[in-house]
Amino acid sequence: MKMKYLIIFLGLVLCLLQSKNSMAQHCISFDYDDDGNRVARAFYEGCDKDSRDVVDLTEQLTVEEFALYPNPSNGLVTLSLGECFDDTPFSYTIYDVNGLPVKSGTVGSEETTLDISGFLPGTYLVVVNVSGDTFARTIVKL
Repeated sequence: MKMKYLIIFLGLVLCLLQSKNSMAQHCISFDYDDDGNRVARAFYEGCDKDSRDVVDLTEQLTVEEFALYPNPSNGLVTLSLGECFDDTPFSYTIYDVNGLPVKSGTVGSEETTLDISGFLPGTYLVVVNVSGDTFARTIVKL
């Protein structure tokens, strides 16, 4: 009887270990200053904090030209770069709350319309790469 429970226990442990490795995809962590303000957001694959790509929010918050509107939205969202656009195509990626990319693309104009009508209601992170600079904003899908 004890052997039966031992085998079941070992089987469950093995299943948990395998499922933990297969579920590890993208992770997001946040850093805060002493006043509790979020100052950095880090994206990394496989939840390996040693290989994370840190996005500094202090730089992003000073760039007023990058806009997403209307926010919240139930369908079409306009992504506008304003003065950030330098005639070089830029890329964007939209992440869900789990850090998984749900949409991405490349745009060659200062302003474009993104269709999020097929997304589930919730909060999404839009990350834009322009000439080596990374900017991020959140969008709420109704």
